[in-house]
Amino acid sequence: MTTKINPALQNFLAEYLGSNYTGANTLTIYEGTQPADGGGSASGSTVLLTYENVYFEPTAVAGVVSLDLTGGAPQALASASGTAQWGRFENGSGLIIDGAVGTSGQQFNISTTSITEDDLVSLNSCDLVFPSGS
Repeated sequence: MTTKINPALQNFLAEYLGSNYTGANTLTIYEGTQPADGGGSASGSTVLLTYENVYFEPTAVAGVVSLDLTGGAPQALASASGTAQWGRFENGSGLIIDGAVGTSGQQFNISTTSITEDDLVSLNSCDLVFPSGS
């Protein structure tokens, strides 16, 4: 039997992932193959850059919390060169979401996927989605 959750729980879980933390939320962008399981080993992937203090809007809609762009798009300085392929959001409580990286239409949308060391790269949008299970 399929597990289904109601919209209130769906929104609660999405908001929890985006805002409940004991430290700063980070988003690390990698070149390489995304692990098969969320939070799996990133060995074999190269860290291209890491965004610090990534925050989300306080209210979820249909199980989605969106990147808070109140202070402008977060920016990070690239520590290596390569092609951005996947990202890992981690809140300060150790909760992890892995997802695809692109310039649009992906979980983590950045200004360019062709990264050169010392480039300043913007995080333009990011939606954390908690599915309804229906």
